[in-house]
Amino acid sequence: GLFFLGFVVWVISTPILCGFTTAAALTIGFGQLPKLLGIKGVRRQFWQSLYDTFAKIKSTRWPDAVLGLVCLILLFALRYLQKWTEKKRNREHHRMYSVSRTSAIAVKVAWFTGVSRNIIIVIGATVTAFLLSKHTTEGSHPFTMVGKITGGLPK
Repeated sequence: GLFFLGFVVWVISTPILCGFTTAAALTIGFGQLPKLLGIKGVRRQFWQSLYDTFAKIKSTRWPDAVLGLVCLILLFALRYLQKWTEKKRNREHHRMYSVSRTSAIAVKVAWFTGVSRNIIIVIGATVTAFLLSKHTTEGSHPFTMVGKITGGLPK
């Protein structure tokens, strides 16, 4: 990186790196769980967040949870699609005969869809939230909304 300290990784043992990576993944994952379920009023500290999430599990906002779970399922499905197309492209590349143009285009489109899965899910969820909130009465959105976002840099 910036200070050329990448060599430090080679000094740290593998169990310590695995432990750190696992702890970071758990902290981030459990930090996102209340947001995924639409639970409000959860403290930020890890253990407090974990306790608050399970203590308030009955206050889950089901539209938020369904939208979040559908997005997660689609993310994993598109990731699988990308890996499948990469394998297919590698097999076709090593064949002696040429594949049909339509098949090659379909594989490239599927690969591109898998690679751009994050933006596809974000745009899809945003459009879904917009369309469903458009057909509700004022102030009764089916999903938890961020609210008004002020422009410019934070002060």
